Amino acid sequence: EERLARQKGAFFILQICSSLKIQAPTVALACTFFQRFYMRESFKHHSNYDIAATCLYIAWKISEKDSHVTLFKMIIATARKAQKNENLQISERSLEYWKWRRTILDKEPLVLATLCFDTEVKDVFQGLCDTCCAL
Repeated sequence: EERLARQKGAFFILQICSSLKIQAPTVALACTFFQRFYMRESFKHHSNYDIAATCLYIAWKISEKDSHVTLFKMIIATARKAQKNENLQISERSLEYWKWRRTILDKEPLVLATLCFDTEVKDVFQGLCDTCCAL
């Protein structure tokens, strides 16, 4: 059951990133935060979708500072994926928008505290590129 919840959370992150065209290192960072969070916390106490969206938000803030994605776009993509409806009409005034905005921003301190504010993850892609260039 835990393995399935981990898979669903990581897939949720991947779906949102795919729709927003977020880069692979950010996806990897968000998934790493998600897995680390659940190494210390239980799926029984925290929704994997809420935590996945929050981990993606934190990863996006760290690595996608200059991207085309905004918090508004991220929340809309999250709500659409959660509802499994790509055509869902959402505005800044909609209940769904505010539900996800509140969830992500409220869970951010919890996730960061659980991660002990350790948001530095070695970029495995850079190591792979360095190795390939050395060949």
